[in-house]
Amino acid sequence: MTYEELLALVRQNAGRTLETVTGKKFTVGLYRDCPYFTPQSSGYGQSDGRKAAERFLVQQERQPPAR
Repeated sequence: MTYEELLALVRQNAGRTLETVTGKKFTVGLYRDCPYFTPQSSGYGQSDGRKAAERFLVQQERQPPAR
């Protein structure tokens, strides 16, 4: 997945309540082309920045697919 594809995915899901595998609810959004998430529990938007998101995508590409 490229960074641009990640941004498109965030745009598709902006404002929608999502859920982690552990059941925690959150929403996602974009601010200046940088994804952020807002946990329902705190209500505070959080982001590690664009560089961190790009590093995450590179790491995911290197990992073997889950079975």
